[in-house]
Amino acid sequence: MLGYTGKRRVTLGVTLAQKRSINLGEAFDSYRFTEIDPSDLKTEAASRDVEPLLPVEKKLIGISLGLGLGLLVVLLAFNHLFPVQL
Repeated sequence: MLGYTGKRRVTLGVTLAQKRSINLGEAFDSYRFTEIDPSDLKTEAASRDVEPLLPVEKKLIGISLGLGLGLLVVLLAFNHLFPVQL
């Protein structure tokens, strides 16, 4: 459940018996944006290991590309058969 009580407080919980309130102002004030030095970012990105794609990710990429190309062919065929005349 998620409810707004009108005083910048949100009630989060699974049931009415399990309620927890947090103050949104405090939550947002405690989160600060920090500036990252570009050289640190480059060294961190270079030190990361390359992970291979999971089989399900490969399947989703293949389905997305196949669906996109298939619909493009359908659109081109439809446009060829029924051209727009202005």
